[in-house]
Amino acid sequence: MTPYSLAFYVDVVATGEVLGAGPAASPERVTAVLGADYAENVCGRYAMFRDHGLVEFHWQRASGAHPWSGHHFTLQVHRLAHQGRTAVSPVLRARYGRFAPRLRFGKLRRLLDRRGVPLVEIPEIPANAPYFRTFLQPASRVAVTVVGARGGYGAADRLRGGTCTPSTRPCPPRKWSGVRPARSCAGCGRRRRGGAMTDVRQAVPGDGDVLGEIHAAVWEAAYAPFFALAFAAEAVRDRLGRRHARIGDGPETILLARVDGRPPALSYYTPSRDRPHAAEILSFYGHPDGRGSGVAAALMDETLRRLRAAGYARVHLWTLRDTPRSRRFSTKSGFTESGAERALDFGDGNPLVRVEYERAW
Repeated sequence: MTPYSLAFYVDVVATGEVLGAGPAASPERVTAVLGADYAENVCGRYAMFRDHGLVEFHWQRASGAHPWSGHHFTLQVHRLAHQGRTAVSPVLRARYGRFAPRLRFGKLRRLLDRRGVPLVEIPEIPANAPYFRTFLQPASRVAVTVVGARGGYGAADRLRGGTCTPSTRPCPPRKWSGVRPARSCAGCGRRRRGGAMTDVRQAVPGDGDVLGEIHAAVWEAAYAPFFALAFAAEAVRDRLGRRHARIGDGPETILLARVDGRPPALSYYTPSRDRPHAAEILSFYGHPDGRGSGVAAALMDETLRRLRAAGYARVHLWTLRDTPRSRRFSTKSGFTESGAERALDFGDGNPLVRVEYERAW
């Protein structure tokens, strides 16, 4: 047993498992390994994760009639700085001993090198650098996110440079900070959240990198689980640069919402290609870690206001059938299902079904 239970992190990175339970483990298997003391979070009928404190396991399924299929697990190492030993299950403490409040990347990497387990640095989203760096273990497919410097969107005050957290996701989730529920304020396209201001404006050519970062983060969280790891990882990288050519090109409009200068959401709409006097929202993306902030609702309100002002009588959009979060948001925004469905092949030869939502005013 090594000091501060570094052996636990070395085992996870080297094997891609927690006490023998890997990302594909069933809920029953994980319970047998980590115990029944967990918080269960079910997102509609298609996604679920169980919070065991330090460890979270995530599952998905095609429908309510299908069994849960393991997708990934994460180690929420940052919780140790706030919750201490209470974040670690008794099973892990019994096996590995005391857990330190922080995991230092330098120590972890040295121990992995001694075992012949390399970590390869992979490109980070530009807005996250230099605050975060990401390293991948090629064999186990475990990614390690490292706090490179304090002061970024997710570099919390109590996380020092060099603190890291492992994950079995192809690319770890990006963190935003300082996001709180919004309330309306005077001013077209603007909302105030306590002392913070949310504003919506039309994107300009210099916003290409920011738009790509939002697109990639949302695609990673909502779309990547439907694809093989290699295809999903390449698709995320592709979306980082896809928006540059679309800004100001043709009749489409891209709106960018910002919270105190930080851009967590975008809206992309155009005149409908198959419906007269109607508009189509081609993309509506809110950064996953901006959920609950109210910025998505503010952006949708401003999008609809602009469409009405432009003379459109109706608006419609398409979203994946098996993404319950986006479907709930569409309903809350006043849209209803039209009953139409279309299959879309993203390039891997396995089309996904999309459903249409519409609304009028």
